[in-house]
Amino acid sequence: MSCFAESHGRNSLVFWSPLWCVHVLPVIAEQLSASSVTSPFELSALPCRATVLLAPDKDQHVLLRNAEHTLQLAVSGADILHPVCLRTEAIWPATLSKHRLRALECLNALTLAQHLPARLFPPEKRCSRLTFVLRALDGSLAGASHRELAEALIGQRRVHADWRDPRDHLRDRI
Repeated sequence: MSCFAESHGRNSLVFWSPLWCVHVLPVIAEQLSASSVTSPFELSALPCRATVLLAPDKDQHVLLRNAEHTLQLAVSGADILHPVCLRTEAIWPATLSKHRLRALECLNALTLAQHLPARLFPPEKRCSRLTFVLRALDGSLAGASHRELAEALIGQRRVHADWRDPRDHLRDRI
């Protein structure tokens, strides 16, 4: 019953809607012209795993992944599977500019330096707690009892020692 708590979903592919996620970089792909002075963006030349999802509205969602980090592009325009020129808006609402600039810096680093730098992916402050909550929810949906959840998430030894504590601190945590 503990498999839910051991699986962290590291191999999952999640595409976010650019309408709901500020970390998705919207870009416009344009076919290269003979007189183009811009370096082409070639998906196949990138040193990372690239997954393309074609949306019903013909937009393309591109997920670029290395071992630890991901960058998602919301691409409109030309087919991203061919060499293209990428463009993006230069002026964004204040709530988006920090995230868009970081995503643009990631894209530049990936294209020019061939990697996604860790410094551009600061850890989420609530990461540990959110991971714990999601694992508990997953186990609960799988039918695990509170005690089974505690054993999988906290450890059998600690649960055995503290489960019957009258303050219920372990139960409150689950």
